[in-house]
Amino acid sequence: MKWEAKQAFAHRWWRQVPAAVMLFVLSPLTCAATALDWLATQQQADGSFIATPSTLATPVQTTAEVLRTYQVLDETGQALYGPALDYLRS
Repeated sequence: MKWEAKQAFAHRWWRQVPAAVMLFVLSPLTCAATALDWLATQQQADGSFIATPSTLATPVQTTAEVLRTYQVLDETGQALYGPALDYLRS
């Protein structure tokens, strides 16, 4: 490979690195947003989140785990956070 061809390859490769890094960084955030959207559909009228019939978790445990997830992702300002917290306090 001639020197000019090597330089052209290196130049093209480095231009693609930022896109790859952004994809790597943003992919978990996209997955988290999708998961939070799904969680929002699982909230009950009383503010709790129920586990599926096949799990051993109680609604209190499930709701606490959902709230912790929202805390970790810094999403405590979501509309479902308050009613879920009220459910745990009751």
